[in-house]
Amino acid sequence: MARAIVQRLTALNLVMPLMGLLSAGCQLRRSGVPELRIIAYDYGYQMPSHVPAGLVRVTLRNVGRDLHEATIARFTNDRGTAALYRDSIRAGVDFPSFAEDVGGARLTMPGDSGGVWLRLRPGHYVVACWKGDHLSLGMVHDLFVDPADAPPVNPPAASGEIVLTDYAYTISDTLRAGEQVIHVTNRGREEHEADIVRLSSPAALTEYMAWMDSAQVGLPRAMPVGGVGDLLPGAEAWMRVRLEPGRYALLCQVPSTSHGGRPHYRLGMVHEFVVAERGRLSSNQRTN
Repeated sequence: MARAIVQRLTALNLVMPLMGLLSAGCQLRRSGVPELRIIAYDYGYQMPSHVPAGLVRVTLRNVGRDLHEATIARFTNDRGTAALYRDSIRAGVDFPSFAEDVGGARLTMPGDSGGVWLRLRPGHYVVACWKGDHLSLGMVHDLFVDPADAPPVNPPAASGEIVLTDYAYTISDTLRAGEQVIHVTNRGREEHEADIVRLSSPAALTEYMAWMDSAQVGLPRAMPVGGVGDLLPGAEAWMRVRLEPGRYALLCQVPSTSHGGRPHYRLGMVHEFVVAERGRLSSNQRTN
């Protein structure tokens, strides 16, 4: 997908002072879960290069003017690098053969933050932003997950569940207004993700999907509020999200391996739901 490269000088001028105020790193939280702090800017990351294996809390903070995400993939051979991954995507390969997706924090609005908990095995990984042409612009970063001797720790307590299948979502009616942790499981045969967007109007969902079909220039009409990146079949993750009362949609942008590369949201993997101030959540699966 070719389009003009966005000028980067303004972004660098904006982010350098912020880097002196913000810190990105891996810290051990009181819960015993290491936290991988990632700061996204236009167009790159400030983050550590190493994190211990096991359950890791990935926290993404977006200090740029554009939407950003931090999806994570693990290299399956010893030749993989972030630069090689970037070059493969530039060549039009959506699923490089030397990498497998493990999740990550999905699209985050400027000034906002998102968080997910993932189980990471030792190895060499890449962190990347798939929004528009950000990855091709070089928004990738190497990450090394080191063996750890620490005892296993429990994941956060979840108040809601989202199950991913081919090509649908099942969500629990325990989702509510406010900040919460949602457990996400992929029970399908393909990779899937769970993006949550808040809908500002009846036409916002249609406009958002049209925006995803395009070059994704600028900010969309629907507002991303969190999500979990591509999960392999059988994989699970936990995501932190804050839901205000209103109408939302779940979408999966992963290109299908069995339908000519069509994105899953064009195969019916869209689920609209309403979060009320009180009472039960109401939802419906959209069919395309």
